[in-house]
Amino acid sequence: YIRAKANLLVTLRPTSTLGWCIGLDVPLIWLDSKRVNPLSDSTVRQSFKDAFLFVNLDSKNWQKQFTDYLKMEYEELLYLWQLNKNHRQEIINEYLSTRHKNIGKRAYSIIYK
Repeated sequence: YIRAKANLLVTLRPTSTLGWCIGLDVPLIWLDSKRVNPLSDSTVRQSFKDAFLFVNLDSKNWQKQFTDYLKMEYEELLYLWQLNKNHRQEIINEYLSTRHKNIGKRAYSIIYK
């Protein structure tokens, strides 16, 4: 669930909640795994890696990746978040935009394996 004044979000499920998280425009840590809620393919995975603060749960050092983000000064997180703004807009345009017919079904089939 999202509280009204979230400063940082963490998620690993490519569901409709992801759209709400993106809409808040606060730093989002994406917990990625090819075994748990996998994204549909390497192209989508790369898009997410470019757009979000990305942690690969399948790597041996995922906990360090995650805690490194949590230890950062908030201003540094915001800076990293803003660097990826154009990539997030690409995800919105490609996977979440209402310009596509049956967007929910389309986004699910593209993003979620």
